[in-house]
Order: sequence, then C-alpha cells, then structure tokens
Amino acid sequence: KQKTAYEIYQCDWSSTCALPIFRPSTERWGFSARATFKIGDNAEAYIAGNYMKVNTYSQLTPSAYVNATTPPGPVTLNPVVLPVYVCAAGVGSFVPVAAGSSTYYNTSTGCTAANGVLNPNNPFAAAGQTALLRGRYDLPQTVETDARSLRGAAGIRGSFGANDEWNYNFEFTASQVELTRTSENYLIPQRLADVIARGTYNFVNPQLNSQAIRDYVAPVSVKRSTSDLWQASATLGRSLFALPGGDLQAAVGVSYRHEAINDQSANPENLAHPFDRYYGINAVGAVGSRNVKSAFYEVSAPIVDQL
Repeated sequence: KQKTAYEIYQCDWSSTCALPIFRPSTERWGFSARATFKIGDNAEAYIAGNYMKVNTYSQLTPSAYVNATTPPGPVTLNPVVLPVYVCAAGVGSFVPVAAGSSTYYNTSTGCTAANGVLNPNNPFAAAGQTALLRGRYDLPQTVETDARSLRGAAGIRGSFGANDEWNYNFEFTASQVELTRTSENYLIPQRLADVIARGTYNFVNPQLNSQAIRDYVAPVSVKRSTSDLWQASATLGRSLFALPGGDLQAAVGVSYRHEAINDQSANPENLAHPFDRYYGINAVGAVGSRNVKSAFYEVSAPIVDQL
C-alpha cells in the first residue's frame, strides 16, 4: 500500500518564495592595449591585446523529487517511494510503472526486517506501509558562469622598391574564450533512490543533513569549455602603370584560419544506467575544429576620372 507522507513546498518554511532570479547578477571587467612602432622610413608595425572577464550568477526553483532527466534517453521518477525498511547496504532500483514506459518508481532496496530497520522518514513504516514523497530539495538550483576572453594581434605594413611601388601587409591574430559553468543543487535520481534505501538523508528536517550527504545526492557539476581561433594573412601589391584616372594597381594575398571548440556535455547520455544522470542539466555538447585556407587577388583600374 502507498500513502502520501509529505507535501513539502518551499513556501511552507522558507522566509521567501521568490527564489528564482529573473535577471542574473553580472559582473564584467577587462582591458585593452595597443602599441604602434615605426620601423625605418617605410614600415609601421603594431601589437594589440584584449582581456575580458564576465561572471554571472543565477538561481532557480529547487528541484522536485518527482522529476525527469534531460534528453537524450530521458527517464522519469514518479512516484518517489519511501520503503518500510532501510539498511546500510540498500540500493535504489527502478521498476517501470507500466510495460514499455519511461516512467519508473524506486523499489526493491534489498532491505528487510532481517538486515535493516524501520525507515525513520516513513511515518507509516511501523504499519508495514510504504509512503510517497512529494516535494522539493531544500536548496535552490544555482548556475554560475565565468567567461574569460583573451585576444592578441600583431601586424606590419610598409612599402619598398625604387619608388615605393611595392606595398605589403602581414597580420596575425589569436584568441581563446574559456567558459566555466558551475551548477549546484541539481539532483541525480539514482543517488536520491540510494539515500532513500539507506535512510541516510533526513527528509523530515532537511536542514539537518550534512554537506557530505548533500554532495552525494546533488554533486556540484563543473563544466569547462574552450573555443580557439588563430589566423594569419598577407598581401602584396604594386602600382603597374598610369591610367587617365590614376595608377593601375594589383594585389595578391593569402590567408589561413584555424577554429576549434571543445564543449563537452555536462550531463551525457547513459543508456546503461539512465538514472545516473542529473535532473535539469542540459546534455548538449560540441567538439570539433576546422581550417580555412584562402587566396585572393584584386585589381584597381581607374580608367578615367569618372570610372
């Protein structure tokens, strides 16, 4: 038999119900610098750098115990069952509510009167009845991001030849963006079922739970992602001869660019153990790179003043 044991909502005991932040707290700072040098009579070089740091923090409604993991391979835990007996060797296991369903409930903890004790979180345990747990984790979900952007560039341009008829330009730039996303208080249903089976989490008074047990049921997720780019380009041109509207000029150039991203999933698919994933954390990730090569030319032909 099953009965509803608790109907816990954040507003029942918290001093405020306004837990979500609709506009994240944001702090940003940065600097940039550039220096230009004259090299001889016909050349000029520069070097430049930029640095930017952005931090954001937001918090969301606490995670519900009855919930679903994110795609791919999402599964739902509903209902959450408080067993009659708990034991140190208890392990949460899951049974579908119907054949072929992706919705499960936790049962078969491996605990009996022979190896366990009555569940202190279940007020109906003494009567031999399981109970349903409905409510939310007692801490809000939080997301903090730290983005660091770093860029450098350098180049030189000038002319040469008897009458400076040749001109050149070479430039190089490199940049990297590193993003660290820290997500806290996101539940993992497998671990939630485990602490239920062992009786190690206090659902009656959640504020008495140790940090160690919280770190187990809702471990901090830290995801670091990077994107990189570097590019080099060079052009060479010269004036060829005079036209009625000015000098006929031609130029050729080459460029090479490398781009890469490393954005691993913070909550990857786990078909073998689908409940051993977070509620609520996006599973999307991307890893890849590409190289872009180019060559080009340009002709400037001022045939007459008007064209």
